[in-house]
Amino acid sequence: EGVLDGSLEFTIELNRQRITKAQNGWMLEREGKYFLTGLPEKIAGKGFGNVQFYGNWIKLQPESDPGIPGQDFQLYDLTKKKIVNDRLDSLRFENELAFAWKNDSLKVYLSSGFVLDFAAGTNVNFMKSADSTEYFFVAEKNKKIVFDAVTGAKLFAYDFDEIECIGNAVFLVSQGNKKGLVTETGKVILPTEYAAIVPAGKGIVSLLKDKKFGMYHLQTKKLLKPVYDRNVSLISANFLAAYMDGAYGFIGWDSKPKSKFEFEEVRPWNDSSALVRKNFRWMIYNVHSARVVLDKIKDYREVSDLSGEKVVIIHQDLFYGVVSNKRGEIIHANFSDIVNVGSEEDPMYFAEKNVEEAGISVVIYYDKNGKLLRKQAYEEEEYEKIYCTK
Repeated sequence: EGVLDGSLEFTIELNRQRITKAQNGWMLEREGKYFLTGLPEKIAGKGFGNVQFYGNWIKLQPESDPGIPGQDFQLYDLTKKKIVNDRLDSLRFENELAFAWKNDSLKVYLSSGFVLDFAAGTNVNFMKSADSTEYFFVAEKNKKIVFDAVTGAKLFAYDFDEIECIGNAVFLVSQGNKKGLVTETGKVILPTEYAAIVPAGKGIVSLLKDKKFGMYHLQTKKLLKPVYDRNVSLISANFLAAYMDGAYGFIGWDSKPKSKFEFEEVRPWNDSSALVRKNFRWMIYNVHSARVVLDKIKDYREVSDLSGEKVVIIHQDLFYGVVSNKRGEIIHANFSDIVNVGSEEDPMYFAEKNVEEAGISVVIYYDKNGKLLRKQAYEEEEYEKIYCTK
């Protein structure tokens, strides 16, 4: 194999070798040795027993007796264009970091160029993270030290058994069966006294303590103390649904009630209202004005939930209609049945009204905005041919 340029001139002469593209050049494998091009001459002209590329680093192993433990290794930095450490006892890569052991020391090379020094026996542990930034920690005496894996900054020391970053530079720590929250400076947000702390949506966590539920907002730092019988649900930015004494009601982040606790079930609708069920009937309830916007809903079917707009087909009394959480009523509840014959992204509604006395069915097609597209009356035999129960 060889390499030709655009003028058909050999930049790498033909030889009994295997050529692969590598960062900054080529890697040539021949006679059990590896040669690199595109690097300084003292490296490019030297044969190696093994070569490993990882990010901006190259692990170089001497050509003699490859694979024998205890041989020296070299760490080459492609960004600095030089060997940054040699005669290493061991060298490995993990999570965009390079770990270099030499004598009694461990150097951890970060992709940003920073280098951290530890004792050779230090165990570096990576943690789960909801942020784009990765973190790791090392044990030191009775505490563990948390580091930023990008900048190398030493963030805080804390006594924990397990740790996880859950976003917004907030860390979930565990001590035995108890959990708490701390910031990246080590400041305690919630002490380790909770039975469970579980992410419950963007920027919020659900809390469990003494068999009672609460909630905490990571950005606003608002705490809803765990005094409720079931999980608290975030309905909008300003109000939540909580369960006490056998029923649901609405509260604010200050725990003050915004309604009576009288609902059997609660589901989000929009910023001011929620879908609630009471006496086996659903209704749209405006929390701010404490009034019912739409009631007597037996059940409903979801049409779409895209870009923040929820559209449902409601079954109100004996009739069906279509309602949006942003646009309100799209089709008045005045039909025997309504079916979406379009898609979730582009609904089209088949609305049917039976006139039993005349033995006919009136069919109206509406677009997604409730605009009438077509209407026609069918006798019973004709209607059966155009309506599919499936």
